Amino acid sequence: SELTHLIVDGQVTDNDMSFTGTYKNCSYVDMSRIAGISNVPSYIFDGYSNLKEIELPASITSIDRYAFRNCSLLKAFDIYSTVPPTVTAGAFEGVPSEMIVYVPEASVELYQADEFWGAFAVVPLKSKISSLELKLPADCSDGRYRNMSLELVNVKNGQKFRYVITDRLSYTFSTLVRNTT
Repeated sequence: SELTHLIVDGQVTDNDMSFTGTYKNCSYVDMSRIAGISNVPSYIFDGYSNLKEIELPASITSIDRYAFRNCSLLKAFDIYSTVPPTVTAGAFEGVPSEMIVYVPEASVELYQADEFWGAFAVVPLKSKISSLELKLPADCSDGRYRNMSLELVNVKNGQKFRYVITDRLSYTFSTLVRNTT
């Protein structure tokens, strides 16, 4: 009951997400380093009256019913998804309208144009994101690797980022969680 900050790292399943019920006094929950789930389950943070900031991984594509209901102190919602997740009715019921949504810089306009996310202030996640640029050798410009995949995998949590190789010689993975390996 005294735990106020929680950082979850690694591969998880939907069943693993039940851990959250134990830590209702947390003011900060960082799940940006996890992999294995694509949705925030229904009721998972419902009633977390002390929660002020949460960080979610790039793999999140949907937020289910009442996931953040009555999180009345939630001020910062950091999400690394480049595409705005779908939000089920009631997921953010009771969340302050002045909550700030932090997203990858290249995705700010997508979130602002989204019917749900656009109701909040959407700003870039600059200080928590890092990037990695990969340059292929100059002799690769002959097309020998065209249509092959270039994949970056976080070996600790399983997060994957992929490019299909084209005529370019430079590829930038720009939504990496800072301080991960």
